[in-house]
Amino acid sequence: MPRRRQIAAVVPRSADFEQEALALLDRLYATALRLTRNEADAEDLVQDTYVRAFRSAGQFEAGTNLRGWLFTILHNTFLNERRDRGRDPVAADSETVEQAPDAAGHAGNPEELLLRGSMDTDLKAALDSLPEAFREAVWLRDVEQFSYDEIAGIADVPIGTVMSRISRGRRMLYDRLVARSARFARLASVPGGEPAGKRV
Repeated sequence: MPRRRQIAAVVPRSADFEQEALALLDRLYATALRLTRNEADAEDLVQDTYVRAFRSAGQFEAGTNLRGWLFTILHNTFLNERRDRGRDPVAADSETVEQAPDAAGHAGNPEELLLRGSMDTDLKAALDSLPEAFREAVWLRDVEQFSYDEIAGIADVPIGTVMSRISRGRRMLYDRLVARSARFARLASVPGGEPAGKRV
């Protein structure tokens, strides 16, 4: 977890802005971890986000949505870092959206399975397995509880794209959880089945 003192020492700014911004550290880190799926990368992403935010503090209009502003910086920083490493998130994102399964024909309500309080290991694994665009959209809506409009602003995409990503992301998450549950049920029903250490 990034340390507040390390981040706070990076760039001088007003005490009120610093206090409000650092109050969101844990939530930004949780989102960074879902994006990067790596603790060290998530810590670096949050640190870079705060450095950029503190340097741009003069551009932030007091009384507006600081949380949304910081999440937008986090999102853009993540995309910029990926681009700098030679990957094109926009191209990969569009391809993934086109190949995503349609929700038609599936039973059940994936929203009922989504995050209420702490996530268990299976849910974390299923969420981390989603393609990046869907993982971020589901996380921002169902965990961070941003509105569709706010997510559109954070991700810089049309609101229809946000709604599609959330719908498809929830369906993919639901399907992964159902498949995982069915696999464990089969293993449990077979005497002397697969060793526990190999159950992923």
